[in-house]
Amino acid sequence: MARYHAALTIYARGSSLAHVMDADELVNTFFVTRLSREDFFEHWRASGLRLRKWLINGLHFCAREQHRMQRQQHRRWRSIADSPENDLAVSADASNAAERAFDHARATHILAHCADVIRASFALRDQPQAWECFRRHHVDGASYRVIAAERGLTVRALNSMVRAVTAELRSAVRAELLREGITEDELDQELNHIEEALRP
Repeated sequence: MARYHAALTIYARGSSLAHVMDADELVNTFFVTRLSREDFFEHWRASGLRLRKWLINGLHFCAREQHRMQRQQHRRWRSIADSPENDLAVSADASNAAERAFDHARATHILAHCADVIRASFALRDQPQAWECFRRHHVDGASYRVIAAERGLTVRALNSMVRAVTAELRSAVRAELLREGITEDELDQELNHIEEALRP
């Protein structure tokens, strides 16, 4: 759930939920109150929703509960409540921006985690050059010709190395998504969603 903590915090900061309480405090409250329930994940699986959508919905419900509790406490201290009922109304733009920020943080975390696993895997196999060539091409944007010259490789050998790393990274991301509860039928759609979330 660590990956979702950061993503939910970013979501809370970018949405109307930030008016309820501090984003970190809200997400921590959500995790404590929801994840402690024995049936939390059973309800998620029964819902048919993707985990990210289930968590975002749950965060909204938690925020409403916190907002209601704050208003009740405020009423106890004052006879007239200052907060109108629609304080949590969200504009579509704010909601979409917050959801995009959540998706970006989640996708970045998934990709970083899988990249660490694959990098370590190539290092254990005594093939760190394969990972470094992949990184130079896909992260730094260097051409195959430039990397091949730097490494003393043929473009064909370099292409083979980069493809091997790409295939393993793709498999690692797919495995991670399956662990999250994405079904085989939804994998391609979810991979496209992650690619979209990572675009600037």
